[in-house]
Amino acid sequence: MEDQLLAQWRRCCADGDGGRAQPVSVPPVAIAAGVLRAVLDALDGSGVESPHLEQAAREWAQVPTPVADIVAQLGCLRDLLAPGPPGERSAPTGAPAPRGTATGSHRRARLQQIVDRVTIVATETAIASAEHAALTDALTHVGNRRAMVEAGRPAVAAARRAGYPLSVLTIDLDGLKVLNDTAGHSAGDAALADLARTVSQALRRSDQLFRVGGDEFVAIMPLVGTADVTEILHRAEAAGAPRFSWGRADLGVDGDSLEELLAAADRHLYAGRQQRRSGQLPVTGGPTAVAGVVGVARPNPPRLAAGATDAGASPETEAPAPPISTPGARPRTALWALTLVLVLVFLAIALVIVTLTRFAR
Repeated sequence: MEDQLLAQWRRCCADGDGGRAQPVSVPPVAIAAGVLRAVLDALDGSGVESPHLEQAAREWAQVPTPVADIVAQLGCLRDLLAPGPPGERSAPTGAPAPRGTATGSHRRARLQQIVDRVTIVATETAIASAEHAALTDALTHVGNRRAMVEAGRPAVAAARRAGYPLSVLTIDLDGLKVLNDTAGHSAGDAALADLARTVSQALRRSDQLFRVGGDEFVAIMPLVGTADVTEILHRAEAAGAPRFSWGRADLGVDGDSLEELLAAADRHLYAGRQQRRSGQLPVTGGPTAVAGVVGVARPNPPRLAAGATDAGASPETEAPAPPISTPGARPRTALWALTLVLVLVFLAIALVIVTLTRFAR
């Protein structure tokens, strides 16, 4: 009987109930069977508060379906289960009541409550899922730029009002373009996902991580100190995070708004990267702990073709920097230059003396 009802329900959705309504999408068999079973159980005794009813409605809403289709599909089910032969619509308001008026009216009212409950739970779940998807990066499953703005501005405002510290950390995955060009975009995607996973695991519960660009992430960290940031970053490194550069900005020191903090953190990150390339900044961080690079270096990818360049290459894949003179090299060079100058001066003086002597004779 249940299989028959399920087939009729799906046919009702597909056919628009004999042409009296617009066709809607047909729910998947397994999901539709779960909803039908839960509705029948609630109708026969468990009632509108049945936990199985809510669970079935939430599972149904996880299937990508427009909310309007969910409502229409439930309308078909309600009409199918109304008193009378299977598939007969319930009587419109004011129409003569069917036989067994009291029983039929009670069943219709009970069915309407159940369908209303399923509709509410399913549509609320579908809307919440859509909102979550709109704020989530599909690859890394952390928040996206919109989520960062919506969460970051209130966090900064609350910290400023309460007077407690807040730091913004900008994070760039090193060498993404080289990895994409040499190992393929799937390898680059895997590195981004690994970075998001390991950094998220290392962050505290009060911290939030967002992906705001191709290889760019932002962490908003309230009530964090310098030592805490260093410890968190090294926890990510210990968990296998691919190598990444980072810059930090502190509320009240580098700015008073989210936008100012992001700009300052970016400045620290890029300044630290330049210092690191010139050998002035240790790989593990800067002297004031506002910039650095941590993470596990990936094996060097195959060399690029001659003439190829990569502005985003990581330190381990970049062209070597020009050699730096040793401390004793400059004094020796200056001494040779001074000696040469003195020799030239003596030669010039000797030439002048010889010339004057000839003229004197």
